[in-house]
Amino acid sequence: MAGVRFENVGKIYYDKEKKTEVAAVRNFDLAIQDKEFVVFVGPSGCGKTTSLRMIAGLEEITSGKLYIGEQIVNDVLPKDRDIAMVFQNYALYPHLTVRENMGFSLKLRGIPKAEIAQKVLHVAGILRLNDYLDRLPKQLSGGQCQRVAIGRAIIREPRVFLFDEPLSNLDAKMRVDMRVELAKLHKQLNATIVYVTHDQIEAMTLADRIVVMNNGSIQQVGTPLDLYNHPTNAFVGRFIGSPAMNQMKAQVVVEANVVYLVAKDVKIPMNGQKANILRQHANETVLFGIRPHDLIPSREPGNRFALMRLLDVIEPIGNESFAYFSINGEEEKMWVAHCEGASPVAEGEQAAIVVNLENIHVFSLDETLLA
Repeated sequence: MAGVRFENVGKIYYDKEKKTEVAAVRNFDLAIQDKEFVVFVGPSGCGKTTSLRMIAGLEEITSGKLYIGEQIVNDVLPKDRDIAMVFQNYALYPHLTVRENMGFSLKLRGIPKAEIAQKVLHVAGILRLNDYLDRLPKQLSGGQCQRVAIGRAIIREPRVFLFDEPLSNLDAKMRVDMRVELAKLHKQLNATIVYVTHDQIEAMTLADRIVVMNNGSIQQVGTPLDLYNHPTNAFVGRFIGSPAMNQMKAQVVVEANVVYLVAKDVKIPMNGQKANILRQHANETVLFGIRPHDLIPSREPGNRFALMRLLDVIEPIGNESFAYFSINGEEEKMWVAHCEGASPVAEGEQAAIVVNLENIHVFSLDETLLA
């Protein structure tokens, strides 16, 4: 296996219609360690697939250097990079059986038939495909086809595995099953994996580290919990976590030496180090955010700080529920709070939304973290 390193890599396209250059990827600096599972995540058009395709050699690099292991591969042909790529549409040969699809790349390399057969059986055992080796792709389910595509990549024993949204064509249950399969597979193979998805739940459950991208740039790199608990900007706060972080503009107000975040009928006291930081921004407008898990509906807040709100909608999801309520900031909008189990307050009733003041994130209007 091998690591992958981007050094100030950029990719520029020329838009013929607009007759202008478009930067798909900008100043991309990242070191992926040998045997690490790294996920590129972000909205459509953020540059994540372009970045993956540059590793594969399917996109030319406009600027910077790209290394696989210690080799600069900017001008190395895809076939000479010793990588394997799994696509979202499986890309199986429809006229070949599972056995033939999996062994095809080895056949092209002139590997003896007996060795190919042995390797196919070994990989099929890992992916639980032994019973399907003589079937054609059209006789398989979507999940089985994806496992064949993964098996075809594994059998080559490449230095780096690349996955381009491999689960996006599967139904919800199959996506969950395949996430588990991929996590187990990474442990078995001890492989370097670079994985692209727009689904932040996939990213959170699979990655050693996540690379959050937007508008062609890296926004933050870190472990799933780092990104969830310590977003460096408001975009990462919104993108990582499901449901998304609640965010709203507010003014920093200091009254009687107490620092508040104030937005119309919302007035939240701040304390500790965050209050000390925000004191320096008195009378400024900021953007603050709080995750649904730090807003808890209750009938009685006790001595805890709470917002009194009417619950508009409650979504029960088995062992947890999400309660939606209106909040008046710069405009009418819905916020969401989290409940363990069933909500203690019914739809249409007044609830005390208890706020975990320690976990409020405050950003500047340019979305940079302040406190």
